[in-house]
Amino acid sequence: MSVHLAVIKDELNELNGFDPEYIEMIPDAAGTRGIRWWRPGDGAGDPRYLYIAEDEKLLEEAEEIPVNLIFCSGKTKNELGRALYANMLVLRKNIPVERIFPAVARICEEYSAWDSDLCTAVMEERSLEDFMSIAIQKLKNPFGIYDAAQALIYHSPITAEEARGTIWEESLAQEYPTVSFFNRSEIEWVNRKFMSGDKPVLMNPRRDPEHCYLMGAIRADGRQIGSIGMADLREPITQGQLELCHRIGQLLNYIFKFRTHAYSNEEDVFYALQLIAGKSNDARTVEQHLARLGWTTKDDYYMAAFRFSDGFTISREGHSYHRRIQKKYPKALIFYYSDYIITVMRRKDCDLLEPGEREELENFCLGSRMYCGVSNCFHDFMDLGTYFVQCSNALHYAELDADERRCVAFTEKYMEVLLDELKKTGDLRSLCDPGILALSRSDRNNREELLESIRMYLVNGRSVAATAREMFIHRNTLTYRLQTAENFLGVHLDDLNENEIVQVLLSCIILRGK
Repeated sequence: MSVHLAVIKDELNELNGFDPEYIEMIPDAAGTRGIRWWRPGDGAGDPRYLYIAEDEKLLEEAEEIPVNLIFCSGKTKNELGRALYANMLVLRKNIPVERIFPAVARICEEYSAWDSDLCTAVMEERSLEDFMSIAIQKLKNPFGIYDAAQALIYHSPITAEEARGTIWEESLAQEYPTVSFFNRSEIEWVNRKFMSGDKPVLMNPRRDPEHCYLMGAIRADGRQIGSIGMADLREPITQGQLELCHRIGQLLNYIFKFRTHAYSNEEDVFYALQLIAGKSNDARTVEQHLARLGWTTKDDYYMAAFRFSDGFTISREGHSYHRRIQKKYPKALIFYYSDYIITVMRRKDCDLLEPGEREELENFCLGSRMYCGVSNCFHDFMDLGTYFVQCSNALHYAELDADERRCVAFTEKYMEVLLDELKKTGDLRSLCDPGILALSRSDRNNREELLESIRMYLVNGRSVAATAREMFIHRNTLTYRLQTAENFLGVHLDDLNENEIVQVLLSCIILRGK
């Protein structure tokens, strides 16, 4: 990382006795990879480094000097600006260079390591939260990230007291700030700044003139897809802090571009990711996003989770499989979440559980070497998190049953999911009716027939005729079996209340699966 001199100035300011001042003459070159000694005759040196000079007079006498300098001087900013054309860190106290050199070297090493950790998080495709947990280590104020619709998708820790009266108060309460926080001229000014440069800008809005606000654009493929923001709630926003936010914003550009590359219709899907992650999201914000697709929150939806059978990464195989799914379902909203490719579609566009579509999806998965789990049809987009649990569970069973089928609907595996969840509470036999458990352990040769007859009788609403038809046996045979079972249990099945029916039925299901 090239550490900006303004960042070094901030760090030196924290050290006792340095009293630094930063004079910027060449903005585009105000970064350094480290510190080196400068001696007369060294000339301009390497522009990638900061040079420390023991005597400013020697600098003024030299024909060539480095682009970035640090030295001690009592001269004014104007005097130095006329004498030296360079970016200068000027220490206003006479400090030995032996003390300056290791201090600056430590700062450069520390920030290079910070930047390296950030770049690693990007390359390893870690979550936005993981990336930001590293980024905010060097920030002095709360930091927020907003999507294209100004929905808050991330914020660092901030208290309600700190947020009061600022844009943070609305952001935290509603998950997005109201447009009216900034007046029209302020919005236009910010947009012009975003279009003319890539660095964040600072502004004191009329609605909160006591605070300075930092705002920066997040871009992907030449368009703005989000923004970053910070306000001086704890400490003033220095140029060094602005430069750090600029660096964070640069890496966020990569993250957002990287992830939005595969989004259907190039839509920003953080609102959907928030819902899946169980985070609150304002319904109006979601409606605004869905309106771009011609959808509403109250449409009927399916959710499907796909996974490549041999595993994939978003940056490689994932893109080709994403495109394949998008070609198959062009009207769906498709995006990545964890190691899934998530597909959300309206039932009116594609009824995934209709037998013909269901068979087509199975063949698609088989030919594409993918597994798929499909949720039940649901009727509110805001419930996305609930139905992600369904389709991811269904996908799990598809992977377990890979030899049988590639695609599984949650409704087909509902009982297995229920029993697996119940197993987490302890031995399933602890949930069984004692009489049913005793019947399953009896030495009766027909105990399996009796248990199945009880189960089917309860499933069919305790109708002998309906149960006999479904089991393909004579009504008298079924009646005999039920009477035999009742005699063993000492109960009449027709007299069971709701709780008893559930326990007996669940007991039969549990014991049938053993």
